[in-house]
Amino acid sequence: MINYHHKAIECHEQALVIAHEVGDRLLEGQALANLGAAHMSRRATFPGGSIAGRKKKPMLHIDGDELRRVLGDANQAIEYYEKARTIFREIGDANAVASQSFLMAILCNEIRSI
Repeated sequence: MINYHHKAIECHEQALVIAHEVGDRLLEGQALANLGAAHMSRRATFPGGSIAGRKKKPMLHIDGDELRRVLGDANQAIEYYEKARTIFREIGDANAVASQSFLMAILCNEIRSI
């Protein structure tokens, strides 16, 4: 079975390299945002559909490795969103800045709810 999350991340990483090489800041920001989205969607594989979904079940039943993976994916997504937001701010794309801020807020709230 194909690991679609891994494949998506690989493709977005390639797009990021190309955007950086050709000096296309907008495309670079979009690639970073897409990497954030790919990592954000990986956390949806956590039981309950999201990190916050775990509030309904005792935390004692969470495997430590699984929790570290999900939190790592969420933190990685936030890092990519922050980098994308910085680029969008530099090029003056206020809508994209707001979008990245919104997505970061969602993840931060989910992490806080654990």
